[in-house]
Amino acid sequence: MRIDMDLTNTIGTFEEVGMASPFSTKKSFANAISHVKTFDFYTGVYGEVPDEVKKAISNGEYIKPPKTRFVPSRTLLRKMMRAVVKYGDQGC
Repeated sequence: MRIDMDLTNTIGTFEEVGMASPFSTKKSFANAISHVKTFDFYTGVYGEVPDEVKKAISNGEYIKPPKTRFVPSRTLLRKMMRAVVKYGDQGC
């Protein structure tokens, strides 16, 4: 069974997914940590598990989760692309 991505709710900032913005790192990092501390893993990360998934798990079926659980907004995606262009050649 495959669990679909949430295509309705989009992520608008780096901080919403626990990332610091490379364009304002110090402030963004503090905001990301603060935001992540509010997460409740069972309700905030995966949300409500559909009944069909619960049934499949109880029957011992293989569950294939999505590669990502969020979809970035167009604005955030553009910021990510600018960050890759600006900082991508610097390595880690």
